[in-house]
Amino acid sequence: MAAQDVNDMASDSINRFIGSRVRARRLTLGIEAATFAGDLGLAIRDLEEFEIGAKPIGAALLQRIGKILLVPAMYFFQQEPEQPLTLNGVYEPDREPDVPPQGLNLGNAMHKITDPDLREQLMLVVQALVQARPRYRS
Repeated sequence: MAAQDVNDMASDSINRFIGSRVRARRLTLGIEAATFAGDLGLAIRDLEEFEIGAKPIGAALLQRIGKILLVPAMYFFQQEPEQPLTLNGVYEPDREPDVPPQGLNLGNAMHKITDPDLREQLMLVVQALVQARPRYRS
């Protein structure tokens, strides 16, 4: 196998991983694909191609995605211990993440807040509650 082929395979795996993290985060927040694509100024087909890793996501777009999804851009490179990296990314295409209705409601409410500082402060409050109260953790 040529070195270029190995590099292409690695790039494809990374694109799928990052795209799957974007999709997983979007679904966790309960944001519809059409809404998300519109917020990013993308056609829905382009968003789908990014989320499956068919197209690489550039740095500037990843930064915008992170702002909308309330996470830093580095979030999309982080591997969660309970979600092992596969050649297809994190989630299987047919599987939706298990999110309680309260989580979706919280995600929808956070997405409607237009002030990024307020969103970040609320996120810090929620994270502090989870850290302070072990019974909230699963």
